[in-house]
Amino acid sequence: MNKDDIVKYVHELDWSYPVETQNEAIDILSRIDGEYLCFVFDKNQKATWENAVKVIRKIGFPKNIPLLSDLVWLLQDINWPGALDAIEILSSIEKTIIIPIIEKALLTANSNGDSMWIAGISLLVKKGEYKSIDFSDEKIYEILKKADF
Repeated sequence: MNKDDIVKYVHELDWSYPVETQNEAIDILSRIDGEYLCFVFDKNQKATWENAVKVIRKIGFPKNIPLLSDLVWLLQDINWPGALDAIEILSSIEKTIIIPIIEKALLTANSNGDSMWIAGISLLVKKGEYKSIDFSDEKIYEILKKADF
């Protein structure tokens, strides 16, 4: 399978396609790896996000590690399609893998003044039962206090 095939199947994750087409795309995309993984989550195609999260779940850990930051990105608005499922996936990942990704996102959200994204990340931190001692720097953990809700 080449990049064009991947892009075609990602497009077919769109919720406007028949369910059978979406499910076939999920199955096919969940078998890719390596250099093509980066195409699974297209931030410009909101109608595909929920199914892209399903693909990422189906790919499974540890093959889905390159896509975990996309799931954290999705927490910018917990009302976005797939955001709540992203929290479920992310909270099941080993702390040593997910905490650095969370820290990077928190620093970005903080520098952008994005208290809504901080709130989405806060939900993940609560679900994962992460504590301040899990973070490399307690100051990063303190950013969670800026959550919108």
